[in-house]
Amino acid sequence: QMMHSSYPIIEPSQEPSQEPSLVMSVLYSSQMYSSYPIIEPSQEPSQEPSLVIMSVQFSSIEPTVEPTAAPTSRPTSSTQSSSLPTTQPSTHSTVAPFPSVHSTVIPTDPPSILLSAQPSDAPVFAPSNGPTGIPTVTPSNYPSTLQPSVGPSSVTSNSPSVSPSYHPTTVLPTVVPSVRQSTPSVGPTKGPSSVPTVNPTYDRNYPLDPVYISYQAELRAMQSVDQTVTFGSFYYKGLVVDGDCAAESAFLRNSLTIGAQQGYAHRALMAWFSVADYGADASRSLNSSCEDVAVVAGVLNGLKSKTSYGAECNNHFWRTFPCNQQSVFCVDCDEQCPLACPNDQFTISPCSSCVSNAASGAILSVQFAPIIHFPLFSGPFVVSDIRRSSLRVNVTIDRAGTVYCGALPSGATVLSVLDIRSVASDTIAPTGGEYSVAVEGLSADTRYDVYFYTTDFQNHAMATASAVSTKTAITTAS
Repeated sequence: QMMHSSYPIIEPSQEPSQEPSLVMSVLYSSQMYSSYPIIEPSQEPSQEPSLVIMSVQFSSIEPTVEPTAAPTSRPTSSTQSSSLPTTQPSTHSTVAPFPSVHSTVIPTDPPSILLSAQPSDAPVFAPSNGPTGIPTVTPSNYPSTLQPSVGPSSVTSNSPSVSPSYHPTTVLPTVVPSVRQSTPSVGPTKGPSSVPTVNPTYDRNYPLDPVYISYQAELRAMQSVDQTVTFGSFYYKGLVVDGDCAAESAFLRNSLTIGAQQGYAHRALMAWFSVADYGADASRSLNSSCEDVAVVAGVLNGLKSKTSYGAECNNHFWRTFPCNQQSVFCVDCDEQCPLACPNDQFTISPCSSCVSNAASGAILSVQFAPIIHFPLFSGPFVVSDIRRSSLRVNVTIDRAGTVYCGALPSGATVLSVLDIRSVASDTIAPTGGEYSVAVEGLSADTRYDVYFYTTDFQNHAMATASAVSTKTAITTAS
């Protein structure tokens, strides 16, 4: 007995043949049914459907793995099957086959775009690994953890606490932030400083100031004196505009030693001061000199060695003293350190720091003179006992040495003391005093110019100019 196939062909052919066969062909096989239905029918039907049902033995429940032959283009007729196949396969399989390896239904390419209208009633217990792209609209009432986040929020609070604690005191923040009011101290923390922290503002147009104009004129006049070295310093309302600390140091280190190295000695001091106190609307000045060589030496040594010295000279008191490792020179002043401002006394101290509404000009000039080693004439020259071929001269000197006296024809030019010495007679003076020198070898009734000069015993000679100034004209006897 033959049995037809349990499953219809899934997809009918696109076009039926012209005439359907009268008898449905049924496939028999001695093998088991195939495990999988035919997924796709053949593209082309056979040329002619068979007229007779092919007889096969009953197969087992399971179909064979492979179909026995290609399916026909259209189903064959059978008394047990419907005349025509349904357009769509049945929703449910009559027999549950083994699942196919490949799904027969292909899912749509993109997922649905719209989300469900409402979220699930209960949230999941564990949060997702990454946060959502859009935060919730309303923040929670309580912080998620007891500890604050590592970074502060980008928006600052309007009223921060005065001294924030390291950890919050409670889980819930307070509604109103606490504000700690500071209490001012009863008195100032310390006394005022001895000097102002900021200098007051003054008009610094010193070039038009009368004190500065006078200072410049006096400085030029004192610098023009021969054999002098001069230092000037001008202070104007907190600024040292001329002769600063470095210039004073160079003056003491260099200028005061040049003259002594060239055979000159310090012989006199000249000081000029002019001060205007604009705050008190007062001014004063001083112009004085000192020729006492002992006081001159004491003042200059005090300045160079930064030591204290003071002495009276020419009705004024001349003083030097150290202050803040610098030398200070002043006239008619007191020794005080730190120094007062220049408007208080006549002082040269450009290294000091002072701010006052005042102008002060100060000049110190040191005069040099040659160091005298030879005897100096201290009295008049007396020519006596003039004869036809000789004469005698009496001179007075202040120290020991040799006195030279020579007679040159009237009008002769003296270029050096050697011109005098070539015709001179000499007398050795063991000490200072009056001495007589005889000049011989003269011509009768002749006019002569007589010259004198001296030397010490180390042959330091009187300068030629000094010797020429001793010229005395005489005429010998006839």
